[in-house]
Amino acid sequence: MKAKLGASVVLVLVLACAIALARPAVPTDGANRALPSDGPTPAVPADEPAPGACPSAIRNDTTLTEDCFGPLVIATSGITLDCAGFTVTGSGTGNGITLGPGIHGVTVKNCVVTGFANGVYLHGASSDLLQGNTVRGNNVSFHLVSSDSNNLTGNAADDNARMGFYLEGSSFNTLTSNTANDDISFGFVLDLGSSNNTLAYNAAVRDHFGFSLTLGSSNTLAANNASFDDYGFFIDQSSSNFLSGNRADLNSEDGFLLSSSTSQNTLDANTASNNGGFGYDDFSSGSGTAGTANAYGANTCSGNTAGGSSPAGLCA
Repeated sequence: MKAKLGASVVLVLVLACAIALARPAVPTDGANRALPSDGPTPAVPADEPAPGACPSAIRNDTTLTEDCFGPLVIATSGITLDCAGFTVTGSGTGNGITLGPGIHGVTVKNCVVTGFANGVYLHGASSDLLQGNTVRGNNVSFHLVSSDSNNLTGNAADDNARMGFYLEGSSFNTLTSNTANDDISFGFVLDLGSSNNTLAYNAAVRDHFGFSLTLGSSNTLAANNASFDDYGFFIDQSSSNFLSGNRADLNSEDGFLLSSSTSQNTLDANTASNNGGFGYDDFSSGSGTAGTANAYGANTCSGNTAGGSSPAGLCA
């Protein structure tokens, strides 16, 4: 019995020594006084983005300092997001940068956005500025839905599966000095009741349709350029639009194509040259120029493979 008790005591002492040796030493100062502990590691706030992820919601003026994985949502009006040339990347779905209903007075600039269904998406947003952004490799680069009085300037929309700039039921927007290159379907589209928009000094290159107006009215297109597209400018089911000073050059089909369901559109002082089809091809009929339902004046045409215009008399 005593032997067993002695063995137990020895075992307890051995375990106690092992635990003491395993425990890290308490740091001390020169007088062998314990230094204060740093305490537990602070918890990461719930809204802190995961490593490499963009901030989930922007509520203050923000400048990015590195590339990040989206999406990114503008949650407050009147602020500025400056991506400073950094890239917001997606996995092929969703929206890259979103401005939702009621968001107004926001500036989004210097962003590179790629890999989303919609690169920059405005839905019910108004009076916002999109400036100097490069949005490429998406389904649609800039998609405005029911969004009015916005200003898009100096942006690039390239290499998209569908469209560069798509305005859907959006009015009184201004698009200036933007480019839409190598988009599979459309460079610039005004659709589904988009009206009173102004597009000036924009360029569409190597798209299927450079500029398209469908179910829209009272829009102004001035000094835009469509080249190396299939069709330069296309108007369908639209009326009372004004096109002036635009150029359609070196497109594989028609420079300007107007469907039979167009009326009261005015084309003045435009140029169509060296296109594979007609310079101006109007399928409408009515009391307008040369028996069309639209008005043509001072348009020029030269070097177009199929001829200057159909019907004749739309250009000189």
